Amino acid sequence: MDIRLTDTIVCYDAQGMMAAPRVSWMLRAFGAKNVFVLDGTLKKWVREQLPTIQNSEADLIRTRATQPEQGAFDFKLDPSMVESYQSIRGKPLIFDNRPAKLYSRGHIRYSVNLPYTAVLNDGCFKSEEELDAIF
Repeated sequence: MDIRLTDTIVCYDAQGMMAAPRVSWMLRAFGAKNVFVLDGTLKKWVREQLPTIQNSEADLIRTRATQPEQGAFDFKLDPSMVESYQSIRGKPLIFDNRPAKLYSRGHIRYSVNLPYTAVLNDGCFKSEEELDAIF
């Protein structure tokens, strides 16, 4: 895929907002600095008639005019971005963003269910004031 640590990366979901935030967090946890989540879904993007392209699998292999600098692909986990069970045990604010039905099937002890849909309006993140009221 030729993703480099210095690239600007925008993550989005086809619908909903469950995978894009997770992917963006994972990329940041491994050292990418310029990672963003599209506020809205691909569905909304298309509905607003913003530009899209359709790629064949062969088109997805990106080529660049420049060779990568040394270390451009040195993705390493930043240990400050993860916690062990022992370090979070008993803390009151561990959020599980899965839908309530999935949360009820099993979850981390002490976690609180806050479905990802609770922070969205029509597929976009709620306003800062609305989010403040939730948290």
